[in-house]
Amino acid sequence: MFLLTYDFQNSFQARKRTSYLASLSFTLCEKMKRNRGIKFAILLGLTFGGFLVLLELIFYGFDLRDIITEGLIGVFIGAVAAPEFEPKYFKRPILWQMTCSAIACSLIAFAFESPPEGYLAAVLAGAAIGYFAPAWLDHV
Repeated sequence: MFLLTYDFQNSFQARKRTSYLASLSFTLCEKMKRNRGIKFAILLGLTFGGFLVLLELIFYGFDLRDIITEGLIGVFIGAVAAPEFEPKYFKRPILWQMTCSAIACSLIAFAFESPPEGYLAAVLAGAAIGYFAPAWLDHV
C-alpha cells in the first residue's frame, strides 16, 4: 500500500513538473514570436549598416566620424525598412518607423555636435521621415 501511494505521489509530481515545463516553454515561444520583429529589424539594420560602412571604407578611406555616421544611417534605414519587408512581425509599423527615424536623426545630430535646437529639429524631421517611410521606401 505504501508503494502504491508513493508511486502515485511521484507520478503526480512528475505530471505537475511536466505541465509546468510545458507552460514555461509555451510562454517562451510566445515571447520569441513577439520579438521576431525586433530581431529581424536588428538583422536587417546591421546588414544595411555593414554595407554602408564597407562602401565608406572602399571609396573614402578610414575616417572614424564618417564610418560611425554611415553605420548609424545604415542601421536605422534597415530598422525603418523592416516593417515593409515583414509586416506580420510588427503590430504598429508606423510607430516603429517614426521612433527609429527619430532616434537615428538625434544620433546623427549628436555625431555632428548640434546645439539643442538641432536635436529638436532632428527629432521632428525623424518623426516625419518615419511617418512617410512607406512612401519613400518603395524607391530605395
